[in-house]
Amino acid sequence: MNKFICKLSQNELRELYNRPNMTLKKMCEIVGCKSTITMSNILKENNISTNRNSKTAFTKRGNRTDQEFKDFLIEEYTNKKRSMTSISKELNISWVVISKYLEKYGIQKRSKSEQQSGVNSSNWKGGKRITTHGYIEVYCPNHPHASKRKTVYEHQLIAEQKIGRYLKPGEVVHHIDLNKHNNSPNNIIVLTNSQHTKLHDLLKKGFSPQEALKGVANIK
Repeated sequence: MNKFICKLSQNELRELYNRPNMTLKKMCEIVGCKSTITMSNILKENNISTNRNSKTAFTKRGNRTDQEFKDFLIEEYTNKKRSMTSISKELNISWVVISKYLEKYGIQKRSKSEQQSGVNSSNWKGGKRITTHGYIEVYCPNHPHASKRKTVYEHQLIAEQKIGRYLKPGEVVHHIDLNKHNNSPNNIIVLTNSQHTKLHDLLKKGFSPQEALKGVANIK
């Protein structure tokens, strides 16, 4: 009997398996494999654990491998000085989980005084900072849509530069790769509220960011 050969790469298999509500049976239908046992073996050969706890942990890490999440925490918590609360809100998990991962990876935690200073401080008055929702905001007091703190989201400013005008009511700026820190013009697109809602509905159903984007009407 000829051995089934899967044409998907390791990253493609990992992304597919870790989609919400994805099962081995559904993967068989997508990949073209007849047996869930064979599908399980293919995942194991690609170093993808089929253990439910491992899958849950992968989801909590924002669909990052252990090493990728460690690098993420070093960049966000250590280098960018983000708080555990800010990171946990971005990932929709408890800050306690973040704390445990910092301990697991041997990443030194900041003291309370260090956490209350700099860009995460309520007394911050200028430059850039990362909000508790994970977005980057910029001190821009002369912008017509500036907040009470005289700030504007960086992705909004870049979107406005890209389209050559201020955003209109009912327009939303979307990060194509879902990375709130990737404010490259190529990763920014302006949608209507209805388009944005539809897009996120597709994401919840397990579509990839690119598939969801294609599924929204009037977007090329």
